[in-house]
Amino acid sequence: MKNKVLTVLLILTLCVGTASAQFGGVVYDPTNYHNAVLRYFQLQQQLIQLRNSYAQLVAQYNLAVQMAKNIQNMPARYRASFLVESTPARFPRSTLATSRQQLNCFSTAPLNSLA
Repeated sequence: MKNKVLTVLLILTLCVGTASAQFGGVVYDPTNYHNAVLRYFQLQQQLIQLRNSYAQLVAQYNLAVQMAKNIQNMPARYRASFLVESTPARFPRSTLATSRQQLNCFSTAPLNSLA
């Protein structure tokens, strides 16, 4: 009888495999899960902030490029073309003549003479 019990115990100990976790090998830790969800939420917020920053930087870059293109047209932009023939009713003749002479002087002056 003693021999049979020892033999059965020996067979059982040899047949026992490695210990495994509950639920098919997966251990659920609520604290670790909560921290992982919190980290995921923070990463989502950071991604949203990075996308907004990127969009703002692209807009600033496009504005800078547009402003750089406008520099080429500066002399044409500031030529006096705003006085037309309908203005004599608002200004006396002498003031209009003086302002036209001044504007013609500024409009036709070479750029290097203004420096």
